[in-house]
Amino acid sequence: MKKVTSKKWLLYFVLGLFVISSGLILGRMTKSSSQQPVGHRLQWWLSAINWDTTRTKETGKGVLVAILDSGVDANHPDLKGKIASEYRVEGLKSDNTKHVLHGTAVAGILAGSPSHEKGILGVAENVQILSVDVTDQKNGAIEVDNLVEGIEYAISQKADILCISAGVKKDSKKLKQVIEKAYDAGIVIVAASGNYMENDMLYPAKYKEVLAVGALSKEKNIISPKGKLDKKVIYLPGENIVTAGSNGGYTGISGTSAATPILSGIVALMMERNRQLTNDKIMNYFNSYTLDSMDVKKCIRLK
Repeated sequence: MKKVTSKKWLLYFVLGLFVISSGLILGRMTKSSSQQPVGHRLQWWLSAINWDTTRTKETGKGVLVAILDSGVDANHPDLKGKIASEYRVEGLKSDNTKHVLHGTAVAGILAGSPSHEKGILGVAENVQILSVDVTDQKNGAIEVDNLVEGIEYAISQKADILCISAGVKKDSKKLKQVIEKAYDAGIVIVAASGNYMENDMLYPAKYKEVLAVGALSKEKNIISPKGKLDKKVIYLPGENIVTAGSNGGYTGISGTSAATPILSGIVALMMERNRQLTNDKIMNYFNSYTLDSMDVKKCIRLK
C-alpha cells in the first residue's frame, strides 16, 4: 500500500487490502474451476450472520445502493439485471473498463444471485445497484476529489445507501462536507474501517455520520481494526469471502472491503422491511449493537 503524498491525498481501496485468502488470485477462479467440490461456495459467512438460503421475504427490493468503487462487471451472470445505472466520474483520466474486479467482488457480496449450482448468493439479491466508478488506476488508488464527485452523483440519484470499500488516513474537509451532505439527505453511509489498522481507522469510516465496518475471521477473531478506537465498529465476516470475479468467474477476498457490502446488504433488508426507518435510527441501532456476531433476522425486525 503506497503512502499518501503531501501534494495529493490518494484514497486507497481497502482492496487493501484486497487480501486473497487460501492462495487464491483475483480472476483465477473462473468457470473453468469445475474441479472444485460442489459445496465450495456454500458461503460460510451467510450462516455466520444468521442468514441462509431459507430466507424471509426481504431481499432488498426497492432499495438503491451506490457502490463507490472500481466499477462493476454488469455482464457477470450472477449480477445480471442488478445494475440500475453506471457512472464514471469526470475527473478520471484513463480507461478503467477492464479493471472492475474489486467493484464486481463487492457487488457479488452485496447482491449476487446464483446463476448455476456453483454461483454466489449475496445478502440482498434484489437491490438495485448504482455503480459509481471512482478509480482510474490498476492498483486501486484514487484521488479524494474523485470520491467526492462520486458521492455527489450518488446523492443526486437519490441513493438509499452508500457502500464505500475505501478509505484514507488523512482527514479531508471536502470529503467530510460531502459525507455530511449525504447524511443530511437521509442516506445511510457504510464504509470500510481499513485493514492492518490498530488504534485507528480510515476516513470516511471515522466520521460520526458513517457506519464503520471491521473484519472478523471465521473463528470470530478481529482481523482489523484492532485496539482502542474512537467510535463503534461493526465487525462482520471478512475472511475468504467467495464472490464474483473476472470473466464471469469467482474469487475469494478478505478484509474490511469484503465486510462492508455485507453490512450494506443488511441495511437494505432493514429498509425494505420498514421504509420509515431513518438513517439516524439505523445509526443509533448499530451504535448500541452488542452481540458478538451479527444476527440479520434480528436487525430486520427494527421498527
